[in-house]
Amino acid sequence: MGSIYKPKYRRKDGTVAESAVYWCKYFVNGQPRRESTLKTTERAAIGVLRVKEGDAEKGLVVLHKVNRKTVGDLLKDVVTDYKNHERDTVKDTERRIRLHLQPFFGAWNAACVTDDQVRRYVTERKAKGAENATINRELALLRRGYSLNRREVTVQPTIEMLKEDNARQGFFDRADFERVRDALPAEFRPLLTVAYITGWRATSELLPMEWRQVDFSARVLRLEPGTTKNDCGREFPFTDELEATLLAQRAYTDAVQRKLGAIVPHVFHRQNGKRIAYWRRRWLQALLKVGLAQREAGEDGLPKKGGKIIPHVIVHDFRRTAIRNLARAGVSEAVAMKLCGHETRSVFDRYRIVTGDDLREAAAKLNAAVENVTGKVTGKVARHRVRASR
Repeated sequence: MGSIYKPKYRRKDGTVAESAVYWCKYFVNGQPRRESTLKTTERAAIGVLRVKEGDAEKGLVVLHKVNRKTVGDLLKDVVTDYKNHERDTVKDTERRIRLHLQPFFGAWNAACVTDDQVRRYVTERKAKGAENATINRELALLRRGYSLNRREVTVQPTIEMLKEDNARQGFFDRADFERVRDALPAEFRPLLTVAYITGWRATSELLPMEWRQVDFSARVLRLEPGTTKNDCGREFPFTDELEATLLAQRAYTDAVQRKLGAIVPHVFHRQNGKRIAYWRRRWLQALLKVGLAQREAGEDGLPKKGGKIIPHVIVHDFRRTAIRNLARAGVSEAVAMKLCGHETRSVFDRYRIVTGDDLREAAAKLNAAVENVTGKVTGKVARHRVRASR
């Protein structure tokens, strides 16, 4: 049986005073535990005591700061967890939290967030044009925050993921790729060429790449174990275009090193020798220039000056493009999966895009096969008829 009380303490002048807030005493596994209720009224303090006793009776861990964390505290824990595990998405995670999750949930007590509030967040994000996949990435961070604090936050909302359409259809034809590449500043063009040929992830695999991963003598490009999404190493032998691109980039790097008097370790870098870290703005501007993106429309239905650029394709489409190019070149699926870094067949199937041109090409092959068979059969039938007439 627990109890509440106001502890007394001695002031500096020697007089005895009573605490303004109530404390409670309860038992966990037979051991007494005392802590402040932070309540100044007896009724409120009794309510806190009942919660503590109830949790103790159910066998739940009763912590000093249970159910006192805000959602903002949970999201900070997520960022810390990502940094501890050296995730490549730390900056993206911080951006999602800063722009979307923190303004909506940040000040709320984590134990007070309801299912309705989560649904309202989804509704508001959709109203602003966010895709289901984007919202799911944000909800995953919120869910991770609760998971990391499951002992401190005993009441959690239900966070359901939205349905995503994983069968993306974006890819680059050779002409589109060249137009976008030519529209980019010169320092970004080699990156685009390597991404187009290899299908490797631009942000997490190509941008951090260093020259020690480029073996000109063996004519191979390497990703070390632990640097890829599945932590497996990967190699891509040089094609003529890939080799020419990397040789030109090596010459550019040598010129920058002579100018700066310092070593430039990264393959893709700026004129000051620093690696390229952010290039989305340049990418979107290039897409807009060649007609593969558009400005958001204003109230009059016309493109808004300075409005958001809405792309029709994304950088990740180069992975689908590489798979399609390899398949068209007759490369086996097992080899293509190894080159591009697909671990399972299901993922490979999702990225292998069949286009209208592919279907028409298949129909043409079928038509040619039928014509060959028909021609042979017709010839035999004709000869048989001639012999019969004789």
